[in-house]
Amino acid sequence: MSGKFRIGLMAPLSGVVSLYGPEIVAAATIACAESR
Repeated sequence: MSGKFRIGLMAPLSGVVSLYGPEIVAAATIACAESR
């Protein structure tokens, strides 16, 4: 689980977040919902 958040933190540094920001948020939301 920490790996996904690490990817989320690295994305803004590489500028990828500008392209995939909404998808990363959606994936994180789904991951959090499934982990409960």
